[in-house]
Amino acid sequence: MKKIVVFHPALAPYRLDFFNSIHKSFNAKFYFSESNVPTQKFNQDSLKSQANFKINFLNKGFTIKRRVFRFGILNILKNDKPDIVLVSEFGPVTISTYLHKFLFFNKIKIYTICDDSVDIAKDCKGLRRLLRNYFVSRLDGIVFTNKEVSDWYSSNLNMNAKSLIFPIIRDELIFKEKLTKSLEISREIIDKHQLKDKKCLLYVGRLVEVKNLESLIKAVDLVSNEISDFRLLMVGSGEDEVRLKELSKSLRLTNEIIFIGRKEGNELLAYYNVSNTFILPSYYEPFGAVVNEALISGSYVLCSNKAGAKSLIKKGVNGDVFDPFDIETMAKLIIENTQYPNLIISNSNMLENYEETFINFIKKMN
Repeated sequence: MKKIVVFHPALAPYRLDFFNSIHKSFNAKFYFSESNVPTQKFNQDSLKSQANFKINFLNKGFTIKRRVFRFGILNILKNDKPDIVLVSEFGPVTISTYLHKFLFFNKIKIYTICDDSVDIAKDCKGLRRLLRNYFVSRLDGIVFTNKEVSDWYSSNLNMNAKSLIFPIIRDELIFKEKLTKSLEISREIIDKHQLKDKKCLLYVGRLVEVKNLESLIKAVDLVSNEISDFRLLMVGSGEDEVRLKELSKSLRLTNEIIFIGRKEGNELLAYYNVSNTFILPSYYEPFGAVVNEALISGSYVLCSNKAGAKSLIKKGVNGDVFDPFDIETMAKLIIENTQYPNLIISNSNMLENYEETFINFIKKMN
């Protein structure tokens, strides 16, 4: 069994199944640069209890303008003697790993995870652009979240690295088991918010500008004139929360829009159960792991064309893709696909098969 060392910024729920699978397929060691995701304070105790691997931290180092520099990589590579190193993006840890390979460990293969959408790849500027353009011809492989981004890199950059595809998806069997365990909470939510016989649209994510929630609220204003008993459930928190609530109030949508607050674990999954339509309206979104989660829950997903997760959508089958700046089209899609009362959902709309996708990924990595 090959040895792999994984360097990653922080442990997050949308990477947990992936890392558990790597642990199962390799003799793996995992090292994280930070104790939590800076923009999302996940319950790390809960995540650690679900991790099948030992969690190690790169504790020594410093941070400059959100760029994390860590020491100790040379000793890890020297002691663990990996065949493969999996890093993230093109930052300081990737630079350090590549430098050590160049100087001391030339037989090690280095792969990096790149979460770019096509729009983000095109708009890449400054130091990140310079580093990206340098490493695409020098690393052994790049793990992209969809084929469209991979094709863009191959067509527009001097790409010598092997291209691998693995979207940010969850293990369907594990995720659906968790959905089932949250059903009782789902019933409580329906009672609490009086959602019985209501037509529910769900949003899950941070309440910040790039998520384009002001446009979503304006779309709901158009929807409310067309659909009776409509509700938008907004699960999340963030710096725009007060402003969005004020906008909702000014448009007299306080009945139609319910601000739930931030949830995770079974409390979050319970909301996937009670809504039959999901929306991600971001104008900036590297991928959008919530799209996969909503699809597994059985929701019909309306996804921004700026999100990498649009690759998971098959138009008219499990969802639709739209321009996030086109409020009228957004409203039209909501009206067309939120016509039925909420129900406890148990059928998957996913097109991706986790096990098959992961097996193909491992074959290419080896």
